[in-house]
Amino acid sequence: MDQQRFKKSNRDKSPRGRLLIQHYIYDLQARSGGESRQLPSSRELAAQFGVSRCTVTRELEKLVRDGVLVTKQGIGTFLAPVAKTGPAKKRIIGLLFGYGINHCYSEYGWKLIAASGTVLIEHHCLVRPMSISSGEEEGFYQELCENFVDGLIWFAPPEERFPIIRRISRQIPTVVFGSSVPEECNSLTVDYTEESYQEGKELLREGRSSFWGIMNNDPGAELYLRGYRKALEEAGKRLDPDMIFYATSALPDRLRQALQAGKHPDAFLIHSPDLREETIRLLQEFQIDFQQQCRLISGSATMKIPGFAGWCHEQPYREIGEAATELLLRQFAGDLRVEHRTLVTKHFAVNLK
Repeated sequence: MDQQRFKKSNRDKSPRGRLLIQHYIYDLQARSGGESRQLPSSRELAAQFGVSRCTVTRELEKLVRDGVLVTKQGIGTFLAPVAKTGPAKKRIIGLLFGYGINHCYSEYGWKLIAASGTVLIEHHCLVRPMSISSGEEEGFYQELCENFVDGLIWFAPPEERFPIIRRISRQIPTVVFGSSVPEECNSLTVDYTEESYQEGKELLREGRSSFWGIMNNDPGAELYLRGYRKALEEAGKRLDPDMIFYATSALPDRLRQALQAGKHPDAFLIHSPDLREETIRLLQEFQIDFQQQCRLISGSATMKIPGFAGWCHEQPYREIGEAATELLLRQFAGDLRVEHRTLVTKHFAVNLK
């Protein structure tokens, strides 16, 4: 890392600079063998990580208070000397998303990694966002083993990776997060069904029962639909399967055809993040009023799209990171019980009068 240079950030107030400096210090400490070592100057560290000297100074002062660093007046800042037998080596936690190949991660994936990485660093772990180059199962497994991590958090793995997850979990502490997870592993899920059920009841109270959606073809989509379907059935209504459109790389022609035929939804779920803007533009093209006529429902990133008015889902990113870290630390402490935790997400109104 010493030779790496980071592009200057305009977001010094974000956790970015703090995480970079913490990671650098703890990595240096782990490689120092307990010896005291002088750090580069604050000016050099600021240039190295692309942050302000104020950010560097603030973080170094905190690490001095925590006993990780010591200052020598007129000389500089040093790693605090420790006995050869302690402290314990910093644990390195691998963070993997989806198929785990070539860092092809969505915004959602990077947010999960960033939130969990922040919590792990707060618990004095080192964090390694991982990418595995091999797509073949045995090669993927071997490459995963050769990363030499002490623990693993795997976000949103496809079911094809479950055999590998089971194998790796027998060797190192592992936590899995997703809409479907291996039963044998410590895991986290988010209950989208309960939220969509409550949303469905709220829509019905508003007199809205014409429910449409554009969905990704994944297990998470079905969890959302299950809640809406339940709410409608309890009210003696039904979810029209012809008005649920599954997205590929473009908006389905059937959606445009339905709008051209004069059909209008009074609630529309945009589950496909790649088609948010295009879907909203299409509905606007047919002069659908989001304030009164149609309640839009989507992820929190949608609130940035001009003209959006409706409900946004907010993923509990911080809670996911805290729960995953707690499950890992419990395993490091020798508690090998398998636990499955369920978290909840909420919705909030945006631009509604």
